[in-house]
Amino acid sequence: MRAMRYGLMLLLLACCSRSLFAQSFTYQGFLKENGVPANGTFDFRFRLWTSVSGGTQVETDLFVNNLRVQNGLFTTELNFGSVWDGSDRYLEIGVRPGSSTGDYQGLSPRVRIARAPYAARADAAPPVGLAGGDLSGNYPNPTVAKIQGRAVASTAPSAGQVLKWNGSAWSPAADLRDQFWQASGSNILYNAGNVGIGTSNPLSSLHVETATGDTAIFGIATATSGLTYGMYGAGAYGMYGKSDRAYGKGVYGEATAVTSLSTYGVHGKSAGYNGYGVYGEATAASGATYGVYGKSDSSTGTGVYGTATATSGNTIGGHFVSQSTAGIGVHGAANATSGITYGGWFGNLSTEGAGVYGYAFATSGTTAGVQIDHPLSPENAYLNHYSAEGPEPYNIYRGTVVLDVKGEAWGRLPDYFEAINRDPSYHLTPIGAPMPNLHVAVEVQGNRFKIAGGVPGKKVSWEVKATRNDRWVQEYGYQTEQPKPAEYRGKYLNPELYGQPKELGIHYRPEPEREVTPPAPEKR
Repeated sequence: MRAMRYGLMLLLLACCSRSLFAQSFTYQGFLKENGVPANGTFDFRFRLWTSVSGGTQVETDLFVNNLRVQNGLFTTELNFGSVWDGSDRYLEIGVRPGSSTGDYQGLSPRVRIARAPYAARADAAPPVGLAGGDLSGNYPNPTVAKIQGRAVASTAPSAGQVLKWNGSAWSPAADLRDQFWQASGSNILYNAGNVGIGTSNPLSSLHVETATGDTAIFGIATATSGLTYGMYGAGAYGMYGKSDRAYGKGVYGEATAVTSLSTYGVHGKSAGYNGYGVYGEATAASGATYGVYGKSDSSTGTGVYGTATATSGNTIGGHFVSQSTAGIGVHGAANATSGITYGGWFGNLSTEGAGVYGYAFATSGTTAGVQIDHPLSPENAYLNHYSAEGPEPYNIYRGTVVLDVKGEAWGRLPDYFEAINRDPSYHLTPIGAPMPNLHVAVEVQGNRFKIAGGVPGKKVSWEVKATRNDRWVQEYGYQTEQPKPAEYRGKYLNPELYGQPKELGIHYRPEPEREVTPPAPEKR
């Protein structure tokens, strides 16, 4: 026997005879097998009882064999004979697979059948007698005395009035919409003044205010395609947001679509010559504040992305300045303890550009190749070591060898030396004794060279300098004396060294004037 359970049952009763005491009716039900709508043929047994449980069976069993069930639905006609005497009746259903001889599985609960099948009663006569519920009087002409159990006033309404609850009864009253709002097609509008929500003194056309932890205005565009706006503003203040809470947000934007297309939590745009697409300002004089803070949780996302789309001119994708004596113009940090991460990553596709350009006004600035805490006074001082410079791209290798009994030794270079270098030069320094005949006996071959003419058992330190000859240099070369491009001619890296004003600096950028915090919108 397959396990079955009864699902939703819908009663559809239709008169199939003309007698109130012996009438058939159509029954439609919904059958589930193992939790899903059943399909196939089934045998049904129908019993009629006097109560929902227990009670007395009325008449004998009715059997319908091999009844077709499709997508859980089945329909059959039942006739228990002269059983409709005004008493309640409850239908019990048993079921088994079609064309089987096993036991019927009873489905519960029993289903109440009205005192008379609806269609049969409607076919015979309209309801008569005393009305009940929210109705009063007698059929066929009862009156509405209540709505949801609450009294309805007997006052007749006037034109344009609606039914309103006055605290004790439903009573006709004026429709306030007619006094304040106007209709224009499918739109409604209000031109009589400002509208306040959460305030009795609105300062603008629509003033929404909340003194709780709620959101004053919440805008959301749920369409998954098209150009949508959760909120759109225009004018002197396209949108003005303010929050006085410790962790509040004046304006909060979020784009939740999971898509490969470009989405924007906040999109700012300015057409002014000195405008700002997005301007962020943190005015607190202390604390870890952010004028603009960007964050991305995507494994390939970007917290803040800046781009300058002009194809000419001295443009900047991102410009960062700190005026503090202990400030940082740009700070990059990669905090992950594994993976290929970058505290800062810079790229350049131009053969005349620079991946990273650093500039310092003082000798203690970023011209230092390495800056560490001073080992003799780490809490009070830095130790700066500077990068070697020259007109060629050099690679430098060094080491120390001990001379053998012949006063000779091989200086060993990295396995890749000959792959990326050319034109090596050598420098040998004897240690422990004079070695007037010390020399390079064999130049670099197989990534090593031979030292000879020394004192056996003594040390020699060596240094090899070679010109870079890797594939990058072979492809792009190098340039010692480089003419300035047309847009930089007449400008200087250090205009002050030549008595020129700072405005002639190649990397000069006028600082944006500090914005005055806009006042709150005034009442008009």
